[in-house]
Amino acid sequence: MPRQKTPPAAEMRRFVTDWSARFHHPDPLPDTFTDRGPLLEDLKAAYQGWAAVQWAEQHGQPIPAEEVSALLGESRVRAGNSAEKQLWRERVLYVQPLQTYYRLPSKIWQWVLRAGVAAGHFPAVVAPAAAPVADPTPN
Repeated sequence: MPRQKTPPAAEMRRFVTDWSARFHHPDPLPDTFTDRGPLLEDLKAAYQGWAAVQWAEQHGQPIPAEEVSALLGESRVRAGNSAEKQLWRERVLYVQPLQTYYRLPSKIWQWVLRAGVAAGHFPAVVAPAAAPVADPTPN
């Protein structure tokens, strides 16, 4: 599957600002960006994270809480599994900014999952390799 193409920095900044304001999730962004460097990479990551949320909202189907409960059932979660894993088998995931569960189509771009997890908008179970790694603290 192809990679997502990113627009110019000014357009990415506007998109991130609009989406973060929509969900009251402040993303502190500098006023200007260079053609490359760590600030631009941070902007790209924020842009792709919000684009993943937009993709889920456009292509996914909101699932009511009753249906989520029915999918999980009354059974206990077995060792090595979690509620997120059980839901993901049904292509259901919780989209943090939208504050609801969505059923995604069976075919999903990998960048959507990776960017959503990296930004903290999707549960890590959908793309474990993209999950942010916590900084180890010395004892």
